[in-house]
Amino acid sequence: MSKAAKSAGHAHDHGAPRPLIPALDFANRQIPAHGTMAVDFEQRVDFHRLREYRLARAMQALEATECGAFLLFDFYNIRYTTQTWIGGALGDKMSRYALLTRDGSPHIWDFGSAAKHHKLFAPWLNPDHSHAGMLGLRGAIHPEVGLIKEAVTTIKGMLHDAGLANAPIGVDLVEPAFPISLLKINFARIVTKIGLTKNRLVVSARPISPSEK
Repeated sequence: MSKAAKSAGHAHDHGAPRPLIPALDFANRQIPAHGTMAVDFEQRVDFHRLREYRLARAMQALEATECGAFLLFDFYNIRYTTQTWIGGALGDKMSRYALLTRDGSPHIWDFGSAAKHHKLFAPWLNPDHSHAGMLGLRGAIHPEVGLIKEAVTTIKGMLHDAGLANAPIGVDLVEPAFPISLLKINFARIVTKIGLTKNRLVVSARPISPSEK
């Protein structure tokens, strides 16, 4: 057995990511067909492993802070933690959001049809954690409509139920009306302690080593 293969086996025994075997070491590596499309005759991209890996990295980033939860509005942070996606056309509208608490089971708020889609086709999510919801679409919907107030009231209740009522929350980006609404419902203790991530904490969890590709 080659040194590369022994090294791969040794790393796997200790739960570490299996390193890449040199491309020309055909005695110790498979020769898969190229492509990312799933097929029935061989395993290609292990998306289940990818989803578990991403969520674990996000949880590590959360646990490394004093934050009780991450409240995420950035589309790519939402995709990284919930493994959901509805297309790029709404990527800059802040139309959907997610809450990742220390129990490791994220919540996602999306358009009603998308929330239903996640319940049907995203079995890795708790179906009770896929909610219909929308906020201000970057100012297109006035706060007086009440969508933001309803959202912050719901989130406040969730954090209270999780024992995180007095913990700071990390936010990647947010509409100005959102923290204002938090203040209006006596959420000041968390607002004044918000740990604004500016994407740093979650984005820092994204990079993967060549052995994980």
